[in-house]
Amino acid sequence: MATAPAPETTGAPDEPGNGQRPPNASGDGSRGGDDGGSRRPPFRLVRRRNSIWPLLMDLGLVMALFGLIITGRFLIAIGGVLFVVALAGWIREARAEYARLED
Repeated sequence: MATAPAPETTGAPDEPGNGQRPPNASGDGSRGGDDGGSRRPPFRLVRRRNSIWPLLMDLGLVMALFGLIITGRFLIAIGGVLFVVALAGWIREARAEYARLED
């Protein structure tokens, strides 16, 4: 049974896309060295819950602007209060999340 010839590679060994690995590539994702592959990536994927604050802030803004259109002072006041409360809640949540991050 005949096998297909191996594709030819051109270029330097460390060029991306040529089918060859750089000289220090070990294939396990580490950058070489003798750390046993226990290095952590520079970032960490964190599963977050979705926040309700942006939606409430948009709703408050829409209510306030709708109140301006129909000159309803009640809608302007409720929308403005909702907007400010949602903005404060969103900032508080973001600051708490930032404080939990590792250096």
